[in-house]
Amino acid sequence: MENLVPFWLLQLLATVEHPTRSLDVLEVFSGQGRLHQACQALGFAARGFDNAYNWQEDINTFDGFMLLLLLVLSIRQGGLLWLAPPCSWWIFLSHSNHQRAASNQWSGDIRNRRALKANHLASAAGALIRLAMSRLVQVVVEQPLDSCMFNFPEMAKATRALPYRGIVTYLAAFDLNFPCPKPLQLWGSCSWLRHLRRTKPNEHQTSDEVYSRTVDGQITGGRALTDTASYPEEFGAAA
Repeated sequence: MENLVPFWLLQLLATVEHPTRSLDVLEVFSGQGRLHQACQALGFAARGFDNAYNWQEDINTFDGFMLLLLLVLSIRQGGLLWLAPPCSWWIFLSHSNHQRAASNQWSGDIRNRRALKANHLASAAGALIRLAMSRLVQVVVEQPLDSCMFNFPEMAKATRALPYRGIVTYLAAFDLNFPCPKPLQLWGSCSWLRHLRRTKPNEHQTSDEVYSRTVDGQITGGRALTDTASYPEEFGAAA
C-alpha cells in the first residue's frame, strides 16, 4: 500500500476512522446517476457522488474530499469505483482555453483558474484511484475519446497499472436517440470492461444543437451539449 498510495494521502488516512466496508459500487462525478441506479436495481449497495446535485460533494474542497475519501474506504474488496471526471477542460473543443500539451506536461495554462481547478480535481481523483487499487477495489475511469486527462502526470501514475486501457465505446450505440455519437475511452481493472466496446452506429450524425462550426473553423457549444454529459440508461444497464 505504501508504494501505491501517495504519502500525503497515507498521512491523511492516519487521521480518520475507517468505516465498515459495505458499499458495492461508488459512482463518482455521477451526473444523472445512470450507472449506480442500474446497480441499485440489481440489488447492489450503490451510491453516486456529484457536486452538481449536492454542494457538499465537491472534491476540490477539503470537506468534500474527506467525504469522498470515507466513501472510497467503505467500498468492499472486489467492489467497484467508477469515475467520470468532468472533461470540459481536457478536450479538444476547449483547447484554446486550457492550452494543454506535452510541452507543459498537460497542465495547461495554470494562470487560468478553471484549468488549475481541473488539475487539482484530476490529482485528487488520481490519488483516490491508487487508494482503491491498494484495497483490491475494482476501478473504471471514463473520459471522452479526445480527452488528454490520462496524459496528466497524476492521472498517468494512477492508471499506469490498469490492464484494460483505451477501450473505446460509443454512447449512441446504446441509444440511437443520443444527440451525438459520443465516443468514450474506458480504462480499468475489470475484465468485463471489454464487453462494453461498441462501434459508431452507421449514419449517426451529431445534432446541430450540440455544437456548431463557423466558416473559419471556430466551434461553439449548443444548448444540447450538456445533454451529452450523461449516460443513456442503456449504457448504465449494460455496465
